[in-house]
Amino acid sequence: MNATNLPGIVAPQELGFLSTVNAAQRADTDLTSVLASLHAWHAHIERTFESLQWPLSGFKPDSAFVAQAHAIGQTLRTLSGHWAQQRSELVHASKLAELLDDKVILLVFGKFNVGKSAFCNLLAQRFAAYEQPVQYFHLENGAVVETSDTFAEGETETTARLQGVCLGQKLVLLDTPGLHSVTGQNAELTKRFIESADGLLWLSSSASPGQTQELEELSTELRRGKPLLPVLTRSDVFEEDEVDGEIQKLLRNKTPENRALQENDVCDRASAKLEAMGLDASILAAPVSISTHMARTEGLTPQALEEAGFEGLYAALMDIIQPALAYKQRKPAEVLLHHQEENVLGSLYNTVLPQLSQLHVALNAGQQSLLQAPDQILKNLWRKIAPLLPAMLEEHASSGNGQVLSSGLTPIINTSLQQVVDDVLPDYIPENSELQFQLQLTEYTVTPDYERLYTALQHAIQTQVGVVANTIAEKCRDTLCSLEKSIADLQCFVEDRDDALKRIKASLRAPLA
Repeated sequence: MNATNLPGIVAPQELGFLSTVNAAQRADTDLTSVLASLHAWHAHIERTFESLQWPLSGFKPDSAFVAQAHAIGQTLRTLSGHWAQQRSELVHASKLAELLDDKVILLVFGKFNVGKSAFCNLLAQRFAAYEQPVQYFHLENGAVVETSDTFAEGETETTARLQGVCLGQKLVLLDTPGLHSVTGQNAELTKRFIESADGLLWLSSSASPGQTQELEELSTELRRGKPLLPVLTRSDVFEEDEVDGEIQKLLRNKTPENRALQENDVCDRASAKLEAMGLDASILAAPVSISTHMARTEGLTPQALEEAGFEGLYAALMDIIQPALAYKQRKPAEVLLHHQEENVLGSLYNTVLPQLSQLHVALNAGQQSLLQAPDQILKNLWRKIAPLLPAMLEEHASSGNGQVLSSGLTPIINTSLQQVVDDVLPDYIPENSELQFQLQLTEYTVTPDYERLYTALQHAIQTQVGVVANTIAEKCRDTLCSLEKSIADLQCFVEDRDDALKRIKASLRAPLA
């Protein structure tokens, strides 16, 4: 490597950075075992859901409980189809990753007007100054188009499409539009390029540095364990100075002390944000501050680059090359792992578990309702039977034979009982044997006594039907408990799959952490 046309002494960190980039090489890592574990993990979920059978035999087909259980089953079938589609999309992303397999890909992320394009252009200038190849490209009509145009810069700088630049043989910078606002023909390819990144450069202006809510937009990539380097751009300030006897405002680099204060503040807040997002803060590199404008204004000399913060930037970039390469090593497994975390587990937690919770609440309400059911059955049954008793007593009281009276009442009570149970317990199917019983009345079979016979009938009906009503309610409770157990088993299964995936993740990342 030579430094033709470079004024003065070559900046040491810059030279070291270029050398590190050109020497970057992904080590070979055997991912066979972890990939097999990830595939087995998913297969276990599919088998479990395919064999899922709800215990619904005690419910009527039109029961609300049955409807909720069937809705959960339908959700699982729908999700399974979505997962298959999403897995097929991973194949395309993997092919793209293979095309860029020998390069370190850094995603340059930041809101509008933080100087992303100027940042990428300046690094391209520095590579070109060392006679390293520089190739710009962008996405157009679903294809990658190489171009000789540099990135547009200016006060109204916006990135409406994904654009990138290949620096040297081993480094790619991707300058992206809003990660959640990509639409149109390039959307899918843009998404795949973003997913292919091995590290993240988070640019924010030093005028308002490190707005940590922006990290939420990077959450998908951060959850894959990609290293994150915060870069504070426009680290310069206007100061008044006397020039030719006149006071003028001149743009100058911020002092090292001022930069350090901002960098430490961003580091603290970014660490807290990552932890709040449930992410490992160790992926965060120490922030650095730069002024692209000052580096250019001062002629891109080694001194100008150092004073503008670029020597610190180069050192920081060298530090994240290795973790970026470590991510690249495990990228095939990371992509699949993320699919299973976000798409599979995420949909189970966001869609299925809430449905299970709703059914759980309904079952609890059903259990509470069953506590009152026997009394309600008795009350409703007595309302139906009581008006019939006077005529029957008139007919049978003179005989004094309670057995004849009970035999006549039994079919009436059984018919009424079935109607009452249907009204009080509309969700359940009691067994026929539970709705058939023989009223036993043995008192006052010798001496006819209308009032005492009426009282005896009332007592016998309430006592004997009460036993039947309690038995029916208990069977209904058993039906609810069986469904509740299935819900609990499914909830535990999801939690178990979550724990299992965390163990696989720990195994994947532990050797390279």
